[in-house]
Amino acid sequence: MKIASSNDPTFDKHFASLNAAKAKDLGNEFASEFLETACQQSSRKCDERTTFGELSDVYHPESTVSLVKMSVLLLESALADLFLRCRRDKLGKNCNGKEFREYINSDDLQKLLWNKQGCVDNNCVDIDQYGEGQTKYSIMNFQRNPHNKHNYTLQEIGSYNTKKGILEMTTPPQNITWNPKILNFENDVPLSICSSTCKMGQRQKQMGYDNSRCCWICEDCSKHEYTNITMIDGLPNYQCQQCEKYTESKLYIYTSPVQSGDGCEKIVPQSMDVTDPFTIVILTLDVVCLLLTSALLVIYVKNKTHRLIKATSLELSYIIWFGVIFSYVSLLFYFLPLQTGCKSPGDCNNASPNTYWCYLQFLTFSLSFTTINAPMLTRVNRIYRIFKTGKKSAAKPKFIETKYQLIIVGVLVAVQVSTTLLY
Repeated sequence: MKIASSNDPTFDKHFASLNAAKAKDLGNEFASEFLETACQQSSRKCDERTTFGELSDVYHPESTVSLVKMSVLLLESALADLFLRCRRDKLGKNCNGKEFREYINSDDLQKLLWNKQGCVDNNCVDIDQYGEGQTKYSIMNFQRNPHNKHNYTLQEIGSYNTKKGILEMTTPPQNITWNPKILNFENDVPLSICSSTCKMGQRQKQMGYDNSRCCWICEDCSKHEYTNITMIDGLPNYQCQQCEKYTESKLYIYTSPVQSGDGCEKIVPQSMDVTDPFTIVILTLDVVCLLLTSALLVIYVKNKTHRLIKATSLELSYIIWFGVIFSYVSLLFYFLPLQTGCKSPGDCNNASPNTYWCYLQFLTFSLSFTTINAPMLTRVNRIYRIFKTGKKSAAKPKFIETKYQLIIVGVLVAVQVSTTLLY
């Protein structure tokens, strides 16, 4: 669509009389270059006296000139109002030149353009209180040129007057070319609507200058939100709302959106089913690894006097062994019922969450990694300090004795436990 406009006879008469020499005298370099290009495309021979009007096979009157004149008139009217307000604010003092340029504010000028009307040759544009143009629009369609199948042109097929709400079609629907990408199997003509109704799980994002406008786009809610429908001015308003948590038996119960997206449901904690084949495989591997680690620990203890084992900081190694065994043991907590009132892992539909059991699962799993990594960090730091000090002097660095190393490990583990409990 484009704003309906007609040719400006006065401008067309002036432009059609221009030739290269006259355009240069007027300082119109654009017209001079345009005329030279038109002569190259025309079948007519040109000279300095050839005018645009004589190149009818190339030059065609431009209808958008009236729109430019209309825009200038609207801007002139807004600037006149702004000038009067400038004089009023300055109490009749000078408001010309530099003073007026400094007074001009783009926001004020834009608002002064609202509720204005501009007319040129019976073509009028009314700008409403929202800054939108209310005028007559030409409906254009991109169609194949009947005289040249390889050429497409924009053809006017109708008009629409937004101010009067009148639609006039000059071309039958069967002669209109539609983009096949916007058609569906049910309609030969695409649907023409401002906004379609949003689905559940979506919200309306208003388009326009205020929330009372009738146009919107639909956006998906986040994975923790559902669609809440309220009525505004008799029309449904789709908005996303967060699924809230609530307390039940002094416990926090969390909720998540239902599949339909129109509400939330309680999140029921579930334990892993020990009869599931995947669970059986994990438990089997866990027990086998636990037995192998225990066997290796026995071998390690029996050979603790070996110089290679003694060189690995025996006490720190014991803590690492404990952390490895503890990591396998902590995995077993995830296969036990985590809710009270469960006789078996599969019978937990009506049971309430056991908060302490959840804490125990999280604490044991995170603590096992800390008891492995804390001794390794302490050992690496000890070796680094020994070699760094040895380069400078033969003095023994501080805090490398076993008791200090164990204290450092204990502090790191305590930090992990405190962080877990606070979380």
